[in-house]
Amino acid sequence: MLEQDKLVILECDRLWVNKEKEFLPTLHANGDGTFRTDSDKVINLREKMRMWIPGGAERF
Repeated sequence: MLEQDKLVILECDRLWVNKEKEFLPTLHANGDGTFRTDSDKVINLREKMRMWIPGGAERF
């Protein structure tokens, strides 16, 4: 963990594919505390992510 930026870097150990599911949406971080799925649904987590959102990053 990098203390100055409060950043956690994760390393992938293994990946797998769930072939039983027809569609698995991917979650995309927008950088302003919101996340978008492949289906364009926006998940707003700004309140919970407030301390990690850089100033001026509000998009909506």
